[in-house]
Amino acid sequence: SAAIHELMNGWHMVGGSSEAIGGMIPGISYDYIMTFLFTAWGILPGLAVVGGYGLLFWRAVFLSLSQPNRLGLFVGLACCLALGEQTVCYLASNFGFILLSPVSLPFLSFGFHTAVVTYIMIGLLLSIHRYKDIAAEPQIKRWARE
Repeated sequence: SAAIHELMNGWHMVGGSSEAIGGMIPGISYDYIMTFLFTAWGILPGLAVVGGYGLLFWRAVFLSLSQPNRLGLFVGLACCLALGEQTVCYLASNFGFILLSPVSLPFLSFGFHTAVVTYIMIGLLLSIHRYKDIAAEPQIKRWARE
C-alpha cells in the first residue's frame, strides 16, 4: 500500500516511466496492471482504460434491463454485477486499498480461472442479447365471467 502511494506521487498526465516500478511492488506485471498502466503511460491513458470498462458495464446493464424476459434480465444483471464487482475491487486494490481476498481484472489479469469465468459471463450476456426476441414470456389471459 505504501509503495503504491509512493508510485502515485510520481504519476503524470501523459507519459511516465516504467523503470522506477521494477523492485517496488512484487507482481506488478500481473497483479497490479492498472498501477503499472497509470505509472508507465500516465493518468489520461489509465482513465481511458477505466472509462472503457465503465462503458462496457453500462452497455451490459442497459442490455440486461431492456430484456422482455425476466430470466434474461436476472441472468444479465447477475453477470454485470459479478464483473463490475470484480473490476471495482481490482481497481481499489490497485489504488492502495487493502482487500482481504485475491482480485483479478476481467480480460487483462493472468490466470486460467479468471479467463474462464470472465468469458463465460460475457458469453451469457451475448447469448441474452442474441435471443432476446425468441423467448418472450407468456401473457396470462384472464377470462371475464359472464
